[in-house]
Amino acid sequence: VHILCLSNGNYDGLGKTREVELVRAVEVLGISPARNHVTCLDVGQFQDGPKEVWEADDISRAVWSEISRILQPGDATSGTATKDRSGCNVAIITFDERGVSSHPNHIDVCKGVRYMASRDTSRKIHNNVNVSVCVWELSSITNPLKKYCPFVEWIPMLVGCIWGVIYSFLELNV
Repeated sequence: VHILCLSNGNYDGLGKTREVELVRAVEVLGISPARNHVTCLDVGQFQDGPKEVWEADDISRAVWSEISRILQPGDATSGTATKDRSGCNVAIITFDERGVSSHPNHIDVCKGVRYMASRDTSRKIHNNVNVSVCVWELSSITNPLKKYCPFVEWIPMLVGCIWGVIYSFLELNV
């Protein structure tokens, strides 16, 4: 598992804090050592912000570059060294076209990864190692109640259960 974050989220000047948070989140998932499995970019073309536009071609290049970097032959730190391999499968999980909260950068990432996949889903790297890519998109939750108050969905279910118990009790005592 390798996590690539195209921006460190420095819009409010918290980029370094966000990087630490990402590494800690990976540690919580049990991926160790987390620092070896996380790449968080802080480059000009991927600055965080609602008015920043990330170009699809730049995203495609950055993702392929990271795939190539982590699959370098003999790279013991990544656990994915391609030495003596003829091929490798890579799964990419990204945002959908809604970008979680309609965040423009998240939407651009979706467009960029789709662009990358439409151009080539496999590529030869490092002495003809064939890398095949499969892209998965997360589904954004569009209903704000479901997104920010998921317990609200439980209310009809709980009312139904309570009503069922009351009805059964009344039936037994009639």
